[in-house]
Amino acid sequence: MSSRPAMTIGVRAREMNLYRRYFDLVAAGRKTIEVRVQYPSLRTLAAGDHIRFVCDRDDCLTRVRRVAVYASFECGRARNNS
Repeated sequence: MSSRPAMTIGVRAREMNLYRRYFDLVAAGRKTIEVRVQYPSLRTLAAGDHIRFVCDRDDCLTRVRRVAVYASFECGRARNNS
């Protein structure tokens, strides 16, 4: 973890907030899946993009490996969006 505003030069990343308990798992590499509702601001998110997860003054830079779109929260089948 690093103190904000430490940024990796040359990397454009979308910032997303996470609660501390999830942020610590992401930063440690133990949480590798993040599920979000695909609001209009997330519709362009694609494999290869970077996300900077933020919690308080800490941040963690990650790279998107895959984006899956689900018909609903009840449906267990994903439609690959890449």
